[in-house]
Parts: sequence; structure tokens; C-alpha cells
Amino acid sequence: MSQEEDRDDRDLAAAFSALRREEQKEIPPFAEVVRRGRARFPQRESSRRFHLRWAVAAGLILAVLAAWLGLRTSGPNVPAAPAPSLAEWRSPTDFLLETSGREILADPARLDRSLLDFSSTLPSPERRSPS
Repeated sequence: MSQEEDRDDRDLAAAFSALRREEQKEIPPFAEVVRRGRARFPQRESSRRFHLRWAVAAGLILAVLAAWLGLRTSGPNVPAAPAPSLAEWRSPTDFLLETSGREILADPARLDRSLLDFSSTLPSPERRSPS
């Protein structure tokens, strides 16, 4: 850095310091700002209390209602239905596992039978029309 740039930086810093001091003279203290705000909006504090009272009252009503419904539904002890065994349980999405062509893959191949057995689709000798 040259000496001229250094002097320019000091001049700029001094100008900003002077500007900051002038602004500080015009700014009111924080306590004064708070006092003015409270004087301008005095209803805010009372409205907060009002909302707080309503919230507490609504909470109490909900708690009493929940307790009353809990006592009302507990009633006599009715035995629950027996739970199904784990072996009988089926997934609700079990049907998605049933793919087309599953019957071909389900039976193991045998030597006396072809996987492409078309005998059921061919007409039987009795059904053949005379040609």
C-alpha cells in the first residue's frame, strides 16, 4: 500500500466516525423507545391476557371432556375377541404377489408332461367336424 492510499483510508474512517457520532446524538435511548411503544399500544397487554384466559379456559374444557369421555367409554369389561394366530394372518397386499403365469412356475416339470401342453386347447376327436 502506498502512503497516499493509507491516508485516504484514514480520511474515510474519520468521516464514518463523524457520521456515527452525529447519528448517535439523534437516536433516543432504548428505554424511551419501549416506553413510547407501550404508550401507543396499551391494549396489547390486556389483549394478551384476554387471549391467555381463553386459551386456559379452552384447555380446561378439553381436559374435562377427555376425562368424561374416557370414564364413559371404559364401562364394563367386555372380553376382546381372540387375536388371530400368526399363521392365519395375510398381508393386505398379498394379491400383488400373484403374477400372471404363476401356475406354470408353481408345478415342477415332469418328463411325461410339457410346459406347453396344448391338449386342452385342441378340439377333441369327438368335436371335430367332418371335413
